[in-house]
Amino acid sequence: MVVDSAALTQLLDGTTELVCAADADGWITYVNRAWRETLGYSAAEAAGLRLDDVVAPEHRACYASTAARRLAEGEAVDDLEAVLLTRDGRRIVCRGRAEPVMAGTPEARRCVGTRAYYRELAAQHEAEVRGARLLAMHDASADLVGTAAPDGRIEYLNAAGRRTLGLADDADVTTLRAATFLPPATLERLTVEGLPTAARDGRWTGDGAVLGADGVETPVSMVVVAHPSLRPGEPPHFSAVLRDVSERRRAERRSADQAAVLEMIAAGKAMPEVLAAVARLVEREAPGARCAVLRLDGDGRRLRHGAAPSLPDAFTAAVDGLVVGPGACTCGAAAFHRLPVVTEDIATDARWAPFRDAALAAGLRACWATPLLAPDGAVLGTFAVYRGAPGRPSDAHAPLIGAATHLLGIALERARAEQALVRGARYVRALIEHASDLMAVVDTDGVYRYVSPAHHRHLAYAPTALIGRDALALVHPDDAARVAAAFAEARATSGRTARVQYRFRHGDGSWRTLSSVGTNLLDDPAVAGVVVNSVDVTEQQALEAQLRQAQRMEAVGRLAGGVAHDINNLLTIISANTEFALRALPDVSPARPDLTAVAGAAARAAGLTRQLLNFSRRQVLRPEAVDLNAVVEDVARLLHRTLGADVALATDLAPGLGPVQADRGQLEQVLMNLVVNARDAMPAGGTITVTTGRERVDGRDAARRPGLSAGRYVALRVRDTGLGMDAATQAQIFEPFFTTKDLGQGTGLGLATVYDIAMQSGGHVYVDSAPGAGSTFTVLLPGGGAAVPPPPFAAADAELAVECGAVQGGAARGTILLVEDEAPIRGFVRRILDRGGYHVLEAGDGRAALRVAAAYQGPLHLVLTDVAMPEAGGEALLAGLRERRPSTRALLMSGYSVAAVARQGALAEGVGLLQKPFTADELLRAVREALGG
Repeated sequence: MVVDSAALTQLLDGTTELVCAADADGWITYVNRAWRETLGYSAAEAAGLRLDDVVAPEHRACYASTAARRLAEGEAVDDLEAVLLTRDGRRIVCRGRAEPVMAGTPEARRCVGTRAYYRELAAQHEAEVRGARLLAMHDASADLVGTAAPDGRIEYLNAAGRRTLGLADDADVTTLRAATFLPPATLERLTVEGLPTAARDGRWTGDGAVLGADGVETPVSMVVVAHPSLRPGEPPHFSAVLRDVSERRRAERRSADQAAVLEMIAAGKAMPEVLAAVARLVEREAPGARCAVLRLDGDGRRLRHGAAPSLPDAFTAAVDGLVVGPGACTCGAAAFHRLPVVTEDIATDARWAPFRDAALAAGLRACWATPLLAPDGAVLGTFAVYRGAPGRPSDAHAPLIGAATHLLGIALERARAEQALVRGARYVRALIEHASDLMAVVDTDGVYRYVSPAHHRHLAYAPTALIGRDALALVHPDDAARVAAAFAEARATSGRTARVQYRFRHGDGSWRTLSSVGTNLLDDPAVAGVVVNSVDVTEQQALEAQLRQAQRMEAVGRLAGGVAHDINNLLTIISANTEFALRALPDVSPARPDLTAVAGAAARAAGLTRQLLNFSRRQVLRPEAVDLNAVVEDVARLLHRTLGADVALATDLAPGLGPVQADRGQLEQVLMNLVVNARDAMPAGGTITVTTGRERVDGRDAARRPGLSAGRYVALRVRDTGLGMDAATQAQIFEPFFTTKDLGQGTGLGLATVYDIAMQSGGHVYVDSAPGAGSTFTVLLPGGGAAVPPPPFAAADAELAVECGAVQGGAARGTILLVEDEAPIRGFVRRILDRGGYHVLEAGDGRAALRVAAAYQGPLHLVLTDVAMPEAGGEALLAGLRERRPSTRALLMSGYSVAAVARQGALAEGVGLLQKPFTADELLRAVREALGG
């Protein structure tokens, strides 16, 4: 046999013994891992050593005179003791074996080297102690534990194994072979599968049996473990743990029988069949037993025959109708006392006098009766075990009888419940007829056979109007395939349940969303159909959709608001410095047009950030009474010049419309967004029609549109003759950042902003469209109130410019503490304030501002501060100043809106807010108003 050197090295490195090899001159040629780790030498270091270098001096002479001579003669040396020296000089006492390595022909063999196997005596002693403990544990185990040599000879067998195989405690098991105690099938499986698998993988598990001395087979589960030999080429030894599974097999069989009975009960099998099955179950588990079940009749006085599969008919007829009482045989007494009653010998028990002859003729001598009780304690009957010889039940009978009475109690209680259901059928029917859920029964073709009155209340169908109609014909066409699949799933198997949600036609022609559960009761003769229980979830679905939309809008809005804030800071710097540059340039400067273009772009960007803030609900809407027709006319005049020659804009405005409650600026934004969207939907040109009018929304219309309440509205409609949209596009059209335009040609915020403004205004927006038929967007707004004129325009820039330059060398108008963490913004604000004639103190955050205020001895008239700053924000700064300088007024700056600042708690009473970006004129005006000027 050829042994792979790498495998041999791996095997030797896995042992705890110290293994080394040397040539004929004593030079070490190999050491294993345990030798290296114990003596502290690497493999390379060991290769340069002789055996004498690692053996204590006092043992070298003994080794040379005795061991070396025997090895040279080709003889192995056992029980070789030596003291080995570690690399650091420690001494290790070892015991082991040395073997010669022979070479040459059989006639002239000579020793060319040695192999030595050492074990530390301390480790050997510890191993022996562990081995003794392990043997003690094995002897205490209830499992059969043994080991066997490669030839099948038993090497060890614990106490449980000796008992299982019928061997004496002092029997010499080493003379026996394991195959003697294995049935042929088990021996074959071990030989073909178990031992080869264990030898290959180290472990094998399986089932089998062992033979006792009496020849009786005991079923066992087996775990076989292989122990490789330390010597190359030798087959492994095997250990085995065998567990007696007789009781487990009996329990599994008993559990399967009980499960079968429960399935019979659940399937509604005939009661005599179920009762007989329980009786046979006990008879199989208790040989010699014959069982009977008696049922209590309706008047509660007599026990009637239920099942007795192994008893003669003559005996069962004799005891049928037994009166319940303390002296009425064993069964009558058990039912009377509601306790188990035992008759050890029928021949001598006085209670059996009326039926003794019948019992003895049937070969019955003992009877053990147990009452069958319902969960509420009511007696349902009795279960009796008869024996052919006098006696009492043993401990082994108790679990059998207990399991049987439990099953019988379930079966009889179910029968009692079914009778109660029959008696209460009218009551149940009354409940069904008045239930709020929709209940129906359809046949195998899906045709209505029964519908509850709830269909009339919820769907406006009289019950008789649906009987005989195909239920699928009333399902929305887009949902019909899904409903048909669910119905087929439920119809496939008796008792199967399927769930589905779909749209169902209301009696008035509208669609309602139903959530239905269909249960297959086609095999139940009382139903013979699929029972469909439905709930109208239209309103619930609408609320869920509204919540999802609100959550999406809120998430995107947070992002949009944050971006708008950062852009506002940048625009503030751009606008202010552009304004400074324009003021400094003469009118004829060639740079003025360029700077004017920059200022215009910054203004348009500021408008975009306002749109973002509005979309994020951080721009506060200011609803007022607005003339919608006037808004349409104003915007139409502007749009006529921008739509292009191939797009016609028409208006149809209802007279006497009355005002609507809305923010005029946002209403203009809504109209412009809708018209621009309509223009983009007509790449080849077309007509856009804007109409206004009144509209009344009833409850049914409101239910179809999530977020819309019933009431009277003013309607704004924008209709185009463009491409139109399919249903999938309409479902997403108001989603943030959704667009059908090419990349880079649309932000996806236009219609989302329209939706948000309409909802914030207490109204609604929806679209009607079809591919190729154009689109109509309808905005519903609450009406009411009297129209008011728009607020007057602010003072002209020129006037403020004069004011900015009015203070030339005079006294400062007041002292202002300017707090802003963005240095460029702080610089241009100071520049404006200096030009406005104010004395300015600066700080980069709230904490620094408090220090500046504390160090400044003069009056501090105003603190002009940003809201959000890294160290301490505007809120913390104002709180600190109120304690030290209560008379100082405050003005906040922020890239967020009033609403956002108010939510942060900084916008207290009397504190103004200047929104970024702002011009120099807007800043000076806000400061003057804050100072009360």
